[in-house]
Parts: sequence; structure tokens; C-alpha cells
Amino acid sequence: MTVVQPKKFVLVNEEVKKRVAEFVKRDTEEVMEVVVRAYKKSRSAAQLRIKWSWIGVIGDVYGWTKNECNNYYKRRYLLDIFERDEVGMYADSMSAMRKLMLLDKAQADIAHAQIVDLSKTEHANVKQMTEFLNHIERDAISLEIRLPYPDDFGYAMGRKP
Repeated sequence: MTVVQPKKFVLVNEEVKKRVAEFVKRDTEEVMEVVVRAYKKSRSAAQLRIKWSWIGVIGDVYGWTKNECNNYYKRRYLLDIFERDEVGMYADSMSAMRKLMLLDKAQADIAHAQIVDLSKTEHANVKQMTEFLNHIERDAISLEIRLPYPDDFGYAMGRKP
């Protein structure tokens, strides 16, 4: 028996509706549950799309991969936001890294890099993510890098139309 992985479809057009029908009609021995509800647009998802779009543009300017650029901004801004707001283990980890810095800078640098790698913007709430994106936007403006602004930018950033 094959295990069916959960699927999510947003019915935005006829093509998607056809794919849903094909998915449901296929031959399977498993009993499936189909849930239909009104779609709620996610501001945090819109923020993540903007972040990766901007990270790509800035990374291209500097010759960085998206991961290198993302880590740069997490190190520069996100960890400070997480530490200030005591998100997860970040405050304790940064405190321990600073103490280690007094004893062994090389080991502290390694620890800092590991904290950066483990940090995820998904751990940020909408307000923290807005602040993080504002920092990235200000950096790009000061460096005269033109960023794309999608249609849902105001919504993603909580700005009134």
C-alpha cells in the first residue's frame, strides 16, 4: 500500500481544478479525506517570497549565492532581532558565543557561524520579519540596488494602501 503525501491545492483557475480532480480520481487503496475551505492569504508567505526575491537580487550584485546572501543578512540583522525578543534558543546561544569570544575568538567564530546556519526566518513572527525586511530594504537603498516590489508588498509589510 502506498502512503499518500498530503497535498494542498489553491483553486485559482480551471487548470488547478482539473489537477485536483485528477488527483482525487486516481486509483488508490487508501481512504482519503478531502477538506475544502476558504483560502486565507498568508502574510508570512508573502514576506518569504519577498525575502528570497530580494536576497536573489542582492546576491547577484555581489556574486553571492542565495544561501550566502541569506546568511549575511541573518548574521547582520536577524540574530539581533531574535536575541532582543528572546526567540527560542537564540538569546542564550548568542550570550554563550559572546563569552566564548573572550576565551577563544576562533571557536566563537565557528559557534557564531553555526548559530547563523541554524537560524531560520520561519522562526520570526510577522512583526519581526517585517523589521528584518525593512533592514534589507534600507541596505539595498543605501547601496543603490533596485529591488522588485510585488503587488502584495504593502500587504506583506502591513502597510495601509
